[in-house]
Amino acid sequence: LIADPRALRADPASPPIVATALSVEGNVRPGAVALPSIALSKAERSFTLDFAALDYTAPQRQMYRHRLEGLDGAWTLLGASQHSLTYSRLPPGHYLLRIGVRNGDGGWSRNELRLPVTVLPALYQTAGFRALMVLLTAALLYGIYRLRIRQLRARERALEGLVVRRTSELEEKNRLLETAYGKIEEASLTDPLTRLRNRRYLEQSIAGDVEIAARGGVDRDLVLLMIDLDHFKSVNDRYGHAAGDSVLMALAQLLLRTVRTSDTVVRWGGEEFLIVVRFVDRVHAAEVAEKLRSAVATHPFVLPDGTTIHRTCS
Repeated sequence: LIADPRALRADPASPPIVATALSVEGNVRPGAVALPSIALSKAERSFTLDFAALDYTAPQRQMYRHRLEGLDGAWTLLGASQHSLTYSRLPPGHYLLRIGVRNGDGGWSRNELRLPVTVLPALYQTAGFRALMVLLTAALLYGIYRLRIRQLRARERALEGLVVRRTSELEEKNRLLETAYGKIEEASLTDPLTRLRNRRYLEQSIAGDVEIAARGGVDRDLVLLMIDLDHFKSVNDRYGHAAGDSVLMALAQLLLRTVRTSDTVVRWGGEEFLIVVRFVDRVHAAEVAEKLRSAVATHPFVLPDGTTIHRTCS
């Protein structure tokens, strides 16, 4: 290797300064060498920056200085062995960090390390938050004023307000009574286990269906299908009554899915179900019955313990 000192064009009086490491709140941030700026979140208030001057001629004679414009009033001088600076408990704002080095000739390098520093404010430190607090205070005072005015006016309307409240209470009680009566009426027409209609519902509604069917006409017949689950007692004896109840509930949902929305599925009692098929020709009754029988025979009934069984119906 042959070196010609006359060919060197470096300026030893202006060595560049680079950042070598950055830690925020004790946590290292990568990429310090290419760091364009330093940004601290609202939860971060301190940082430590390591730096170095790229001049190796006489490092023992170097001296550093740094200044955070917007916070520091003067430069802080550091010795040749001090390559780190720390700022803590920084208030929110925008700053400019300047780091310079003095070489052996006694002058400060023209190449400073300049890094913008941004410290974001916490919510309570923002102007918007302060403005909101002022507005809330004003709103509170205004609310107290309005409350006092309302109290004075309320005394004048005391009797009228009492009448309105009592009337409203009576109306509410009447509404609750009507709702309760409706629920009781609905419960009296519904089977509590399968949530299907029961015999009482059929007794109240069948008269209208019979009247329509009696008038005759195309597809005006009324077909009643009684479905009995075969050997249902064996399910209760072998798997328990809870399993039997789950089979009945599953059968009820299966029947509802199989028939039309215009038809009615009634729990007749025990494992017996009655289906009222409206607006149909009686010649199709066997087809409807076979469709229901096939749907039950091919349906897997899953018991609470996970066991799957199959049942048939008549």
